[in-house]
Amino acid sequence: MRETDFIGQNKEKWEEFEKVLQNGKKDAENFSRVFVETTDDLSFSRTYYPNRSVRVYLNGIAQQIYQRIYKNRKREKGGFKQFWYETLPDAVWYARKELLLSFLIFVVGVAIGILSSSYDPEFVEIILGDQYVSMTEANIENGDPMAVYKQESQLDTFLFIAWNNVRVGLLCFVLGLLFEVGTVFIILSNAVMVGAFIWYFVQRDLFQESFFAIMLHGTLELSMIVLAGAAGLVLGRGLLFPGNYTRLQAFLLSARHGVQIMVGVSAFLLVAAFIEGFATRYTETPDVIRGLVILLSLAIVIGYFVWYPWKRHREGKTKLLVEEETIDENRSPISLNEIKTGGEIVNETWRLTLKYASASVAPALICAIIFTTGFYWMIGDDLLSFFDPFLFSSFTMFDAMADGFWFWDEANNFFLYKDFENLWMYPVHAVMLGVLLWIPIWQFGKKVVLPKGRAPVNRNLSLINAIVCSFILLIPFLLNGFEISAVVALLCIFWWPYWLFILATSCAENLFLLNGIKRANQLLKGVFGKLLGTFLMQGVILWMIMSIVSAPLFYLTFQIIGINFAASLPWVDDLIYLMHSFMMIFSLSVLTPIMITTMLLLHFSHFEIHSASQLKEKIASIRFKQRAYGLEKER
Repeated sequence: MRETDFIGQNKEKWEEFEKVLQNGKKDAENFSRVFVETTDDLSFSRTYYPNRSVRVYLNGIAQQIYQRIYKNRKREKGGFKQFWYETLPDAVWYARKELLLSFLIFVVGVAIGILSSSYDPEFVEIILGDQYVSMTEANIENGDPMAVYKQESQLDTFLFIAWNNVRVGLLCFVLGLLFEVGTVFIILSNAVMVGAFIWYFVQRDLFQESFFAIMLHGTLELSMIVLAGAAGLVLGRGLLFPGNYTRLQAFLLSARHGVQIMVGVSAFLLVAAFIEGFATRYTETPDVIRGLVILLSLAIVIGYFVWYPWKRHREGKTKLLVEEETIDENRSPISLNEIKTGGEIVNETWRLTLKYASASVAPALICAIIFTTGFYWMIGDDLLSFFDPFLFSSFTMFDAMADGFWFWDEANNFFLYKDFENLWMYPVHAVMLGVLLWIPIWQFGKKVVLPKGRAPVNRNLSLINAIVCSFILLIPFLLNGFEISAVVALLCIFWWPYWLFILATSCAENLFLLNGIKRANQLLKGVFGKLLGTFLMQGVILWMIMSIVSAPLFYLTFQIIGINFAASLPWVDDLIYLMHSFMMIFSLSVLTPIMITTMLLLHFSHFEIHSASQLKEKIASIRFKQRAYGLEKER
């Protein structure tokens, strides 16, 4: 059956379906009938018209009916179980070569640490630090070599170790973007430290005591560092060896597998931190009990991350991700008349961003120069108080990389209206952010072909909306004056996507911002989770880019400037902090506006779900057919 015949036969029925959806009455029997018939038609269209708009239209109707029927239904949480039973083991199997390489690098690093410590007694102090060695020597003299695990309360120790473990794991993963070199360095650094640590206690005939105390939590902790290294190597593999994909497609695929591994790694690192915080301090526990815990931990690691993925592969159950959501490099214009997934929206956002990047770089550069100059003029010598005074005093490569990875924690200082002393920055930030958000909105309206019947984006109205919305977006940061940054971060996860979507809706439909609230709420009904998921997906990508921009070469440059010139030229300290401020503002100014492009694409996707405008035009244009010389044609 031709598509036009299919539509013609079912046109009146689908119009009835739309009336049922528009009717506010809850008729379970009617809803059930409509849902069954819609899914039947959808199944037929997926089989015979998979790439046609009729499938999109029916999918939109079925989705709305499903939400009306099942939105209050308690659902089984199968995603969590599926991740641990299938997704994570399959991702580890995909990274089996990188896992083996990461393990071998770790073993080599431990050997280097042991051999170097045995030949050079001062090597231990270089690696572990004079302060740690002196403290441990004092503990040994007092008859408690493992007293370092008893200094803080259990909860404080757990929280600090958990933060540090996850930080090192993420650092090991993200630095895979440096063509795997950064990941290899982090694995070696940690392994050499472990080797030096082992030899330090072997020399003092305390190996048995140190082994049972450290490996109680270290079995999981060190294993997860090796796995994090494998995830980082997978991430870098996409850049180095794209294979049959484009480099960008290969990177997206490898990043997806790497992130899946890191989710599992982070969970196990928290367990290791719990053991270290609450159990390792009890050094008087019999070695038999501690040995059983170590063996159990080792069995879990080998069983779950080695044997189980192999078993799934042998049984033919391994499922690997394919290129279904990789960047579409088709140069055809982006269609705004389609219902898109979150992954498709993120991909198309980057297509537009890379295509029109030059339009955003110049305004970001101007904003960074103006803000940095004005910031220094207003703050003066107090500029140094806005940053960590030890930020540029890292004299080891590892510390420099760690500082670079958490570079964006310093961004909080630009939004710290503490006791409202720096409240003058709030309107400055809002106006700057408004202009930066308005530019991609205006570019979107100029460069993207809008659906038929949609008016062009009003330049002046969109600018007003963007500035007003920016004042609203920055409201949570006023709470920074009360030093509750964790609450601010959690609030922004919901506050920012919601108001950015309102801004996108207002500008796309040429409404004032307050009028756009009602319209945005209509489009978000039942799909707020998709908004939040798309925002977080894009946010993780931006965070990774920001981290790589800042580390580690950026910091090493500062180190070179500071070490070579600061002593003879005092003004170099101010120059370093000015460079820090400039890079911070410039990077934020370039990357943050990408979010509004994401929200614009999401708006048109939701608009199509609710209106199905393209398909309605097609249905309205259908004509009856007639036969001519044995051939069918439409009139």
